Amino acid sequence: EPAPQAGEPLICRHPFIDRKRARVTPSTVEPLHHLMFENGAVIPGVNHDLAQARARAAQDMKVVRPDIVRTRNPTPYKVSISTTLFEYFHALWQKETPIAEYS
Repeated sequence: EPAPQAGEPLICRHPFIDRKRARVTPSTVEPLHHLMFENGAVIPGVNHDLAQARARAAQDMKVVRPDIVRTRNPTPYKVSISTTLFEYFHALWQKETPIAEYS
């Protein structure tokens, strides 16, 4: 599925409750994952510096609300997914969940 675009509205879904939806318009979009391996091999030219990765993780944690990262009684971190991922997730869930048999 294509990455969201800043300024373009999209539907976000609760992963488990199908009636919980929201239309959001992101002001910025930042990729969270970067390809490091392809076909079992390291991609040439990709930065693998652990110190830089650690520094970036520490910097990213600074923008998370304090009530979410506090040690005592943290606020749950809300997660939303795209409609495409929601449909795939629920189809996979239905396919893999055993069906009870009664006799």
